Amino acid sequence: MKKLVVQTGEEQLQIGFGGQEWHNVDSEGVFGVRSNESFVSRTTSGLPLKIYLPIVVVLGAAFLALMAYLVADGFGVTGSVFGSTAKTGAPATSQGTQNAVEGGPPPAVMAQLSSLRARIASHPNDDVALTQLGDMYLAANKFSDAIPFYRRALKANPHNVAAQTGLEQAQDALNGSSR
Repeated sequence: MKKLVVQTGEEQLQIGFGGQEWHNVDSEGVFGVRSNESFVSRTTSGLPLKIYLPIVVVLGAAFLALMAYLVADGFGVTGSVFGSTAKTGAPATSQGTQNAVEGGPPPAVMAQLSSLRARIASHPNDDVALTQLGDMYLAANKFSDAIPFYRRALKANPHNVAAQTGLEQAQDALNGSSR
């Protein structure tokens, strides 16, 4: 009996032929064999399935458990990816200002208000700063406080579209709330 052995990497394919045999190589270089009796055996190296499968199952379960923990922690009550409180060493309470105790704007907003007021004090005709300050009052629903800033911005620059739009919105809201 003749045997054809093909080995690629770690796998080995053995094809054996018995009885009548016919071999042919066509014009494209394809090798064909025809036989009455043939067998194919395959040998592989590596871990047996009895060992390999439990390892894959345990690793898969550990991975899924870790992902479930991370998702639950990331979408927890606080919404923080870093857990219930960020580990900065500082308490996760107020910012330490009187506004945090009594209410009022956050420190970042207070800083921006101070910055805009200082900018307007040094440049009274800064239509961009006036419009931004008017926008902040408009966002806080303080329409009567926003209108003078928009009017000053339009006096400094009559083509300021943001100031025109803000003035219209503030007037509409003020007229709508007084009805």
